[in-house]
Amino acid sequence: MQPSDSGSPAPPPAEKRSGRRKAFLVTAVVLTLIIVILLAAFPVLFPKPEPSSTDGLVTHLGLRVNQTSPGNWTITVVSGGSTIYKASSVRLTVMNQTTGEATVNKVVSKLAPARNDPDAVYNDRNDNSKIDAGDTIVLKASGGHIIAGYKVQFFIGNDIVGTIRDLPAEIG
Repeated sequence: MQPSDSGSPAPPPAEKRSGRRKAFLVTAVVLTLIIVILLAAFPVLFPKPEPSSTDGLVTHLGLRVNQTSPGNWTITVVSGGSTIYKASSVRLTVMNQTTGEATVNKVVSKLAPARNDPDAVYNDRNDNSKIDAGDTIVLKASGGHIIAGYKVQFFIGNDIVGTIRDLPAEIG
């Protein structure tokens, strides 16, 4: 460095601004490419786990209802879609359509014939503890909670898996 006329050291030579700008642009492009590649690779590196069984999938039960005697209705499961539900995970709800009040709200597995529930009885056709085609649920008016015109629904958690809009009128 040569001293200037005033006695202070001379400033360093000015760098070309275009060199810094090019370096900045190259760095920005490289970082952008790295981010895009990482975002594209994320689903491959961390895939969403597939369900190991069909228990989490909700399909609807095919149901048929017949009045079998005055005050009794038989609900027959005619199909279960692609899922067979565990009787211990399905809840039977009978609702008064006028008030919206649930008059019966019970887990299906607790409606076994041996329990002699006043409202309903679950008949597991093949004793596999699952609700599948051929199983029946007999609803009884004798318990005082079920009458013609009430709505019947089957739930798993908060999901409705089967519905009967209204029980048919009694045999007269």
